[in-house]
Amino acid sequence: MPWKKSPFRAIGAWMYLTNRRVLLVPGSHEQFLGHKVWWALREDIAEVDTVDPTVKNLLVGGIRNMLKIELQDGSVQLFNPYKPSKIAKEIREWISSEGEPAAPDADR
Repeated sequence: MPWKKSPFRAIGAWMYLTNRRVLLVPGSHEQFLGHKVWWALREDIAEVDTVDPTVKNLLVGGIRNMLKIELQDGSVQLFNPYKPSKIAKEIREWISSEGEPAAPDADR
């Protein structure tokens, strides 16, 4: 089942940044519905941004901005996290750094 979206709701998942990859792990309910773990290596990520809501993705992400991760092969994954701009910024900083991901903020 494609990970990037669900027809009528956001997919609940945990996002992790390791020293080599970004990892999205669906919750147990989502795993039961067939959603799998999604990940990408740091060097495979071409762009991280947010996408404004459009009529096309209203049923997928509602009226919130979505997180967009574009890979080097041109594929695009869309996610609907809380505070997508903040997460996009954190992932971009992680990509440009050579070390471990930054410690999580207290306000998450």
